[in-house]
Amino acid sequence: MYTARWHEPFPTPVRPPAYPAIPNDATAVIHARSEAEHATIVKDFTSYEAAERAVAKFIREAVDEIWYCDLCHATTYYTNVTAKQLMDHLTTNCGGLHPSELISLPTEMIGYYSEADGIPEYINMMEDAQRKLARANLPMSDDQLVAIASTAVLASNHFPRPTDEWEARPRAEKTWAEWKLHYRATHLARKRQLLASGKTPTAFGAANAATAAFVAPMESDITPKTMAKLDGYLDNLAAAATTEKNNTHPTHQK
Repeated sequence: MYTARWHEPFPTPVRPPAYPAIPNDATAVIHARSEAEHATIVKDFTSYEAAERAVAKFIREAVDEIWYCDLCHATTYYTNVTAKQLMDHLTTNCGGLHPSELISLPTEMIGYYSEADGIPEYINMMEDAQRKLARANLPMSDDQLVAIASTAVLASNHFPRPTDEWEARPRAEKTWAEWKLHYRATHLARKRQLLASGKTPTAFGAANAATAAFVAPMESDITPKTMAKLDGYLDNLAAAATTEKNNTHPTHQK
């Protein structure tokens, strides 16, 4: 990625000397400038070393030791093994995912929507799966992502109006980039609605019933006892309205 961005490999810095090489006949200004430049180089290298140790530690903890144990030294263990050495070793010795391991992934992606905590996570899950398929030489196009994601949202009935708006778009505007923009905004709007109504936004899978109730409450959610109370309230309101109408009618006013 660094090479793709900067068009050249990352220049691994060399540990600077303890003190800069300054000619004996250098003026005070040159002395000060050289020392300041050296101090900056030392500071940069210290930052690089800290990042290097952290990245190497992260790789060792994230990857099973069986994949890099060949680099272990009998005395220093992994102390002198850099992150770049670890990555080079893993790249050379780990062939990546085999197509047989991912043959069922497109099918699994259909169920991602019910597992995600929201649209942003769903997008990340879909794109992560797309990258895995690409590494295994089983590429999935953005159009396929749009088809899977649009079908999942449509079947969920979570966002009726935004989904109608999406379906009404011209085919040329139904790209993966546009899908992400459209449904991220929809996700935020839904989240605000739920918070404003006193509800806590939850995962799609756990919130199917809650979301459906939020969009269109079902009559079965109201108990018979509550229904009886509501009927009584409505009868009282109707009686009060009738009485008020009779009292204000012109014949009564006479």
